Amino acid sequence: MATKAKTTQKDKEKMVIQMLSDHKTTMLVTRDKQGGLVSRPMTTQKPEFDGTVWFFVSSDADVIDEIAADDEVNIAYAKDNNYISLSGKATLVDDDSKKKELWYPELKKWFDGAGPESEKVKLIKVEVDTARYWDIASGSAKEDGNPIEEGVVEYS
Repeated sequence: MATKAKTTQKDKEKMVIQMLSDHKTTMLVTRDKQGGLVSRPMTTQKPEFDGTVWFFVSSDADVIDEIAADDEVNIAYAKDNNYISLSGKATLVDDDSKKKELWYPELKKWFDGAGPESEKVKLIKVEVDTARYWDIASGSAKEDGNPIEEGVVEYS
């Protein structure tokens, strides 16, 4: 029986990038003022993952105060048979050039017709520390008998 080559760090990084390219909507998890967990659906603005994840947010959203109080966040993606959990530090960004770079016309409906230069429109930038993934094979076991490929990638 052939032995399976050990998955390298580069292989795991490629797997995270590949899996994230198929995901747009995620659950962004922060902590409220009492320390409780709060989740909300968000749309990833830069699908080609480079260790940073971007989200547009309204200037009056609760998530802004939550990040100011505790910048540790989790981003959870699920689609078909794969799951990704990213943890890292979030910051609020008010950079018109970055907003213009990531902007697309459909966003106007979320910001009452405002464009990327509006004070209503902010960005959340998440610098990912750790990515964990689970890729469940389509009902068939992999060579080692395990139907789940899992991995952890440390970015910091």
